[in-house]
Amino acid sequence: MDEVLNTLDFLDYIYGNFGFHFELELSTRPEDRLGSDDLWDQAEGALEAALNKFGKPWKLNAGDGAFYGPKIDIKVYDALKRAHQCGTVQCDFQLPIRFNLQYQSANAAEEQANANQIREDQKLQKLDSQLFKKDENDGEDFTW
Repeated sequence: MDEVLNTLDFLDYIYGNFGFHFELELSTRPEDRLGSDDLWDQAEGALEAALNKFGKPWKLNAGDGAFYGPKIDIKVYDALKRAHQCGTVQCDFQLPIRFNLQYQSANAAEEQANANQIREDQKLQKLDSQLFKKDENDGEDFTW
């Protein structure tokens, strides 16, 4: 949960510096998915707990998660008040199981790994495109 909270704090800082307002959505298990309900409960619960601890409002987006795990969708708004999905935080319990990824814990026991995927790096191009489109900045000069 700490990694998710750190990522949300980072996004809040970056988007805030550019004056973007954003919304958070917890996208949960789709009908066609991998894994057990127990794993999905665990992953969805972890993301929900992180969102609640983050303290900003969020909405439930039932059934719109990835086939391998739930995600937090981050939608930003341009100057014309149009929403753009500009980032996700995903919780993937399936990849480590399928590749039998394990780690050695502090007490020397082998444990199953899980993967928190932060998809922000792939979305920076989309953020750049919002900053460089003068017409979407309501005709105003760029932030810099």
